[in-house]
Amino acid sequence: IVIIKPRQIDPYIKIYQTAFFLSGGIDSEDIDRIKSLSLNNLYAVDINSKFETEPGLKNIQKVDNFAKSIKQ
Repeated sequence: IVIIKPRQIDPYIKIYQTAFFLSGGIDSEDIDRIKSLSLNNLYAVDINSKFETEPGLKNIQKVDNFAKSIKQ
């Protein structure tokens, strides 16, 4: 599995034949950028602390909204 930060994504990423995690400061502002790339081998997205209500505790509603937006 390859881990790629969203600010490092280039169109060549589409040629990877393996599943990969997308990580590195991802928040709801990155949804359109991620979706525009049509990343077929995207396995998981590691979201950042902007989804937390307190350190280490994610806001489930924000996470759910993000997940639904990515899947659309």
